[in-house]
Amino acid sequence: MRVNRMYKFGLAALSLFCCLYLFASETNSHFATVDDSGKNVSSSGAGTNEYLPADQFAEGNWGAATNGVQLSLQFNKATYTNGEPIIATLLVRNVTNKMTSFVCSYVSNRDGPVRFIVTTDDNRSVEPVQFDSISPLKTNFLPATQRKFVERFDKDYYLTNGNYYARAYVMTDTPRVYAESAKVPIKIAP
Repeated sequence: MRVNRMYKFGLAALSLFCCLYLFASETNSHFATVDDSGKNVSSSGAGTNEYLPADQFAEGNWGAATNGVQLSLQFNKATYTNGEPIIATLLVRNVTNKMTSFVCSYVSNRDGPVRFIVTTDDNRSVEPVQFDSISPLKTNFLPATQRKFVERFDKDYYLTNGNYYARAYVMTDTPRVYAESAKVPIKIAP
């Protein structure tokens, strides 16, 4: 009797493990976009592919996942004129099957928590217009979700005629290392 009960328990545990494994492997086939409160604000089916995995959404300019966090940087177009608003869309994604977090570095007078590295054609660094006080804040997010930020890139960087490259980065929580987007070209024309 006891052996039979242990066999049934083992079989039930194995079945549960298999179901969880299958669920976990399919969890990240689509990513829900959530706001600060955790409310789903996804716009799948509205002409965007931002809910797809990085390998199916190459125009997202995804960087490698770091500590479960993956970052995308997109601009609304490739070429801008001097003085034209440059809009950056950033997606910070949890690619794991567990709760994870990133550290928001909200900077006074700036739009969002993601920072940038900007370089010229000859790899010279372009510094932001101003540095302000930074308020770090840990942000948790659920598995297979992402946070979306839309920022005025030109408020932080004064770019004149030429070719530039931008990369976004955000600090992961444990250990304190950074997730980065791919390097994205920006052209400023007269």
